[in-house]
Amino acid sequence: MSPTSATPPVRAVLFDADGVLQMPREGWLDRLTTLGGPGFVEAAFAAEAECLDGSIDFGERLETLLAEREATVRDALAVWEDIVPDPDAFAVVERVRAGGLLCGLATNQQSRRGRYMRERTAIDRIFDRHYYSFEVGHAKPTRAYFEAIVEDLGIPAGQVAFVDDVPGNVEGARSVGLRAAWHDPASGAAGLAADLRGLGVPV
Repeated sequence: MSPTSATPPVRAVLFDADGVLQMPREGWLDRLTTLGGPGFVEAAFAAEAECLDGSIDFGERLETLLAEREATVRDALAVWEDIVPDPDAFAVVERVRAGGLLCGLATNQQSRRGRYMRERTAIDRIFDRHYYSFEVGHAKPTRAYFEAIVEDLGIPAGQVAFVDDVPGNVEGARSVGLRAAWHDPASGAAGLAADLRGLGVPV
């Protein structure tokens, strides 16, 4: 979407976390496979998806999956929570925020990983609002997730920009009127800045 002179200015920008501002440590999937054995990674991802709205505890689901394996829930969560932030992407957020725009974190997280991010990483401090799916009660790409954010912001959806590395999440945001762009994780912070400029966000 290319803004025109008739397009109202962006007043708030929402950023996804994983794939945009942070990455799991290289080799994490191999580590999970080693811990849980064949089929564990797929089953763990499916279990996590059921926990993103906060209605189910991911640790309990992991305990069930690991019941007949030697690995512990703590072992698995240590891999799941091994997050590598991108300081250059953080700097992009800081520039947008310094320009006077409200910046929000809009991320799908089950409660264990979301609380880890809140308590053990610096990601929360660079945002004005935080929309962790487990706290919102809905997960991307549902309309309910984005509608809840728009209501909380009190800003028309057309004046809210959103960047995510998952195409389905981008479409979900657009379905409620947000200006949304897909981010290629390989493009890094420079790509993120370009994505934002394409949405009419000065960076």
